[in-house]
Amino acid sequence: MTSKDTLTEAFDLLISAMNQYIQKLNHQGGEMFTKGNYSKVEDIKDKAERITTLVDQLKTIETQWIQLFPHLDRTVKPIPKIGSRIVVLVTKGGLTHSYLGVGKHRKFFPSDSFGSSNKSKGMGKALCLHVAGIEKDIMTDIVRDKMFFRQRAWCGQFFKIHGLKAGDKIIIEKINEYEFIVFPSILSFDKLSE
Repeated sequence: MTSKDTLTEAFDLLISAMNQYIQKLNHQGGEMFTKGNYSKVEDIKDKAERITTLVDQLKTIETQWIQLFPHLDRTVKPIPKIGSRIVVLVTKGGLTHSYLGVGKHRKFFPSDSFGSSNKSKGMGKALCLHVAGIEKDIMTDIVRDKMFFRQRAWCGQFFKIHGLKAGDKIIIEKINEYEFIVFPSILSFDKLSE
């Protein structure tokens, strides 16, 4: 797949491949039925139904991502390396005071992205956050002693849009050193395997 391919095309290719596999399973099921191997037919039918459900879930996820990130470049980028995402919890304090803390994940972010709590004493290099449900990208550094994003106005809106509460998980995924995607774990591809 070249960098000119779009995210939508990538989803379509995956869905098409899965539909072809379903057709193959249906053909195999027909052969097993003809041979009288009814238990094998049931196994094949169950597998086809699970894949059909997965295809429907992929279509839903594709639609959600396009709606949540309408401003993002849709070109396919290389898949991030394993470990290029962190999970942070929504806290009661974060909900009340509109912030998203990154706690123990200091090493996940570039060292020069941390600034003083007092802007006049120095800010870190800005990070670009693509936040699910927020139209504009967020440019912010991280307050070193508090370990949360300095720009906080978006947090309350983000929590409200997704109906988040204390204890819910947020995924921060690295696109490159200074660019990240922020989304609630309910939108994660990992949910497909549950």
